[in-house]
Amino acid sequence: MTLPSLSFGLLLPAIEEALDLSRIQSGLLGSSLRIGNVLITIPAAVVLSRFNPVRMAILSIGLGAAFTFLHGLAPIFTVLVIARLGFGLSFSLRVPARSLLAQQWFPLREIPLVNGLTIGLGSIAEVVALALTPFILEATSWRITYHIYGLFGVGVMLFWVLFGKRRETPEFQERIRTAGPGAVRNVMRNRTLWLIGVGT
Repeated sequence: MTLPSLSFGLLLPAIEEALDLSRIQSGLLGSSLRIGNVLITIPAAVVLSRFNPVRMAILSIGLGAAFTFLHGLAPIFTVLVIARLGFGLSFSLRVPARSLLAQQWFPLREIPLVNGLTIGLGSIAEVVALALTPFILEATSWRITYHIYGLFGVGVMLFWVLFGKRRETPEFQERIRTAGPGAVRNVMRNRTLWLIGVGT
């Protein structure tokens, strides 16, 4: 997810020139990725938390790769906005899957470490995206850059298809069973959660 999302700022001047974009259109393209996140992340967390997290991760990565390819194919501004909105939505599908997989494979006391490692690996991906994008852009074009990142997404998806596994222990199944509709209300009432969200 990091490669296509973070590279956008580096690719934007070439995109603006190719599609003859205004500043407002460029701003809409930059924000559209997060609009997809905002619209569906919480509903996805509520609805999708009962589905197979490995399948959800595969679906999310596959959709992300498809929308990354669409970035590179976009002939006009509208298609590029749709590609970025779809890419943001695909990321939202992965949020509940990642959380469920972490709970399936690690005891609760290790979840902070898992989250820390996930954030750290994300930071490494950001460094790679920012370092690689100018070289790829210089050697090819902004469209080919998105196609390369789309191929990388397909590779990650295939990795998940081959090796992704879930692990439902009795303790995990009990936690899922006891988390009913009231769980969402309880989480949303938690002041700490809102404080973290506002801080972010």
